[in-house]
Amino acid sequence: MKIQSLNFMLLPALIALSACHPAADEESAAPTATVQVQPVRSRDFEDRLTAYGSVEFAPAQTHAVIAQAESQVAEVWVSQGTQVRQGQNLLRLRPTEATRVDVDKARRDATAAATEAARIGRLFDKGLATNSELETAKANAASAAQLRDSLAARIGDGIVLRAPSAGIVDGLTAQPNDVVAAGTVIARVADASAARVRVGLEAEDAGRVPVGAAVQVAGLAPGAKTVASRIDDIDPRVDPQSRLASALVTLPKTAGLATGTGVRANIVMDMHRNALAVPRSAVLYEGDASYVYVAIAGQAHRRAVKTGLQDDTDIEITSGLHENEPVVVSGNYELDNGMTIQVASASSNPSPATGRKP
Repeated sequence: MKIQSLNFMLLPALIALSACHPAADEESAAPTATVQVQPVRSRDFEDRLTAYGSVEFAPAQTHAVIAQAESQVAEVWVSQGTQVRQGQNLLRLRPTEATRVDVDKARRDATAAATEAARIGRLFDKGLATNSELETAKANAASAAQLRDSLAARIGDGIVLRAPSAGIVDGLTAQPNDVVAAGTVIARVADASAARVRVGLEAEDAGRVPVGAAVQVAGLAPGAKTVASRIDDIDPRVDPQSRLASALVTLPKTAGLATGTGVRANIVMDMHRNALAVPRSAVLYEGDASYVYVAIAGQAHRRAVKTGLQDDTDIEITSGLHENEPVVVSGNYELDNGMTIQVASASSNPSPATGRKP
């Protein structure tokens, strides 16, 4: 009876003790995540538009070589890309048969008009012609002589076309024996140091890019030199082949980019100064919503945020955070709201953020 009574007395104590152990186990097993944090900071953000194009000669520093009369190309002494000095011989033209006829006719007409003016002059001296008739005859003679001299200067029995300036021969299209019409641009001589970039823009972007916007231009090769300039003009016409409008950028003479070089242009569309910024790894996403974890008193607190501009390292925060608040930048993918955290030193390696909570 005494043993049985003792068992009944011990039973409540054992039940109480057994009830205490699970709570202690749960408390000791509370999850703790090791994370890294960084304070929210302020910096400038640029809204950039990336476009691609190529280097071309600046038209303002390009001089055309033009056939002044219908001609046949007799000789070509240069080729595309030839460096020439001012006054250097480029091509020799000879008149076509039709032009030769015009030159001969102009000579005959000038001779006839001069003879007629002399005859009217003699009659005027004798009082047999009026002053008006004399002035008309002189004007006709002067006009005919001017046409004769013009044709002689433009082609005559043949003419050599020379470089109007020092530079590089560009756009040479004529070949020996080609017949070119009057007014045809046979070649251009461009200043080698005067170049510009033409980059393609989507039609909707052409209306957004401001003239004068800062732009960084670089060749497409890895490690290519970056050249700073500004947008000079927008050409809104859409190229039928590329279906793109264009932005034009004048390059400094020290750019060192040869014509025809493919380039990438980063155009600064807008600037947000002193904006709040966090590392890209700090921002997580759930559907269309973005959020971060803020470290407060050893716990991770989920905070909804709105984002703005971003670059390769940071994201602009437009609402939801204040400067210097500590946000979790690594290890945040495994967090829950209110979870206990341990902040690691910079040398520690917590699990990297994935950008989206599983």
